[in-house]
Amino acid sequence: MDSLEVFLSSKEIYFLSELLGIEVIIGLKDPYEGFTESEIQEDWLKIKDGLVEREIIFERETYQIERKHAILINAMRPESICCWFSLIEGNQQVSSHYYFTPKLVVKKSIDSNNNLFKIELVGTPKEALEEIINRFSISSSKVGSVNSYIPRSVFENILALKEKPDFDRYVMTNLNSEEKILEEFITSIKTFQKAGQFEIMTWVDHEQKWDHEDLHFIQGENGVWLTVPEMVDRVELVHIKPTTLGEFEGQLKKMIIGRLKE
Repeated sequence: MDSLEVFLSSKEIYFLSELLGIEVIIGLKDPYEGFTESEIQEDWLKIKDGLVEREIIFERETYQIERKHAILINAMRPESICCWFSLIEGNQQVSSHYYFTPKLVVKKSIDSNNNLFKIELVGTPKEALEEIINRFSISSSKVGSVNSYIPRSVFENILALKEKPDFDRYVMTNLNSEEKILEEFITSIKTFQKAGQFEIMTWVDHEQKWDHEDLHFIQGENGVWLTVPEMVDRVELVHIKPTTLGEFEGQLKKMIIGRLKE
């Protein structure tokens, strides 16, 4: 597919979505929250002139959106599958929203240098999945067979361990028996390399409700773990299980491609 991208402020995205009749864009906070109607109308005059000058919209009376930019904004409709990707590696965090349609995928990410959003055409759903998987770039090795459900509070205690100056002594003296079973997972926390999160939000029209699913992973020197938040009998648990690159890819494909076929 041809390269296609544009840099827009949140107000410009909001304005263009209004022109296209898009009621909500997932992953975009309303930039006019708290504004009065007159303040919004006054600001929109400036937004319109700026977009006309950049040839993103044409004709000062009808404000028709230039076709290639309309393609990008249209892909962000709630009917699309919105995927939020986040990766923590070292002291850096990167994140983006991907909007999947059956034929193409658009990505929205923050350009921190200009306080703008970069909106770009990624390609087909298959190409977008490959990009996401490559960005995660997790290990292909698999740790042992530990597969456990633990309370969310216990999980958060384990995550906090990597901040302790004397990690090993803290583990010996502070972990209870339930936590010590997860020795391999704790080793991954000690040798933390990266962590990622992938969330999906879709609108189920026939049920008139939002459908949400997420996937988390943590990678240390000894492998990769999936961590899945669950609610069982009103108790917040975290399912911790080892995984491989192939299993992780399969889970992502199931989450996205499965929904596109529905």
